[in-house]
Amino acid sequence: MGALWENVCVVERLKHNHYTGRMVNPWCWRTYDQKELDFVEESGGGFAGFEFKRSGGPARGAKPFKASYLDSSVEVIHPGDVWDHAGVREWNT
Repeated sequence: MGALWENVCVVERLKHNHYTGRMVNPWCWRTYDQKELDFVEESGGGFAGFEFKRSGGPARGAKPFKASYLDSSVEVIHPGDVWDHAGVREWNT
């Protein structure tokens, strides 16, 4: 179920960027010791990381990601707030 959840989140994020005209380079990110973020967007020289968690818990890759990419951000997205990050609420207003 976790892999399906990640897939839904990535697809919704890609659709959001496409429909809003945001030009980003999408990436996945992992360290040699297996700390990861599920999705990373690079735009204008900045990086925004996303960790998609079906159940609670911290993003293990957040700290090393922020240490590697200064001034980056990391968001943890749960089922209750996925639509806020996908931009659906923006489309309906």
